[in-house]
Amino acid sequence: MLFRSLFYLFAFGSLPAVAQLSLADQIYRPITSPSALHVSGSQFLRYGEDATRTFLPINLNLTSSSSSTPARSFYRDPDFWLATTVNIVGTGLFLTRVHAPEAAKWFGYGTQLLGIPALALAVVDITNRSTDFATWSNMGYAAWSIFSVTVDYVLKLEYRNPFKPGIIIPYVAVYYGAIGCMSAAQMNNGYAPWIIAGATCIINVGASFYSRSKGADR
Repeated sequence: MLFRSLFYLFAFGSLPAVAQLSLADQIYRPITSPSALHVSGSQFLRYGEDATRTFLPINLNLTSSSSSTPARSFYRDPDFWLATTVNIVGTGLFLTRVHAPEAAKWFGYGTQLLGIPALALAVVDITNRSTDFATWSNMGYAAWSIFSVTVDYVLKLEYRNPFKPGIIIPYVAVYYGAIGCMSAAQMNNGYAPWIIAGATCIINVGASFYSRSKGADR
């Protein structure tokens, strides 16, 4: 036991000063939290200056014993489903204006009603102080929904024919800005949801131009 202790002491003493401090810090750090260190691996510390470069295995693991909390899967994130649904319903609106005008109004109601969950998600994030880019994107879509309902059903303003830029420019700008931001915000969940939401957004925008090219924009 004495010779083994001297052997380890010699190995430790041969380390550079910085390595000694780092190793000592890990060995003697008080274990006072759930993330305390535990032994589960092997590090090899060189000792001596002989030509054989002998290695001494010392079982140390500098990782935490409690694994970090994994990120929530994107398919459980309501922001992802909201962004994707908004784009799908919007695509349906523009396509039915061309091919099934009698069904277009139902898709129109859908695009406006989706402002309710958008507003709810934004309020929850603000209340929980967990706001992010998706929060304000949802808020933007909710603002468009309120503006759309006010113009179309409360005030019943006709702004397309004749063209009224004071209404239709913010109407269109806020809508496309909101759906674009909602889709882009999915990058926080990874590439897969970003690509899915982004693809549906591009299809939505493409369908809107298709509808306009056919003269079916209400």
